[in-house]
Amino acid sequence: MVDSVVWRLATPGAVAWREWDGEAVLYDERTGATHRLGVGAALVWRTLAGAPAGADHQMIASTLESAELADAQNASEFATTIVEDLERLGLVVEGK
Repeated sequence: MVDSVVWRLATPGAVAWREWDGEAVLYDERTGATHRLGVGAALVWRTLAGAPAGADHQMIASTLESAELADAQNASEFATTIVEDLERLGLVVEGK
């Protein structure tokens, strides 16, 4: 993954979401799919939801590290895994 890539929500208005105890449940109105996100993925989702212009890989990794969900040695790898999973689900896209 290229660190300069900016990620953003695929369709911000088409996904309803709620959080409980750090985890989130998302309902994608485009596909009718429901997704349950663990604490790390929910944090990334919330970060992107709060950043209309998107967030780069470093910002996502730093957010995970600041929340003590990853340390400096594995934050980048954890961020990559989460973003790839969200992309595979069609929830995030590379920003332009």
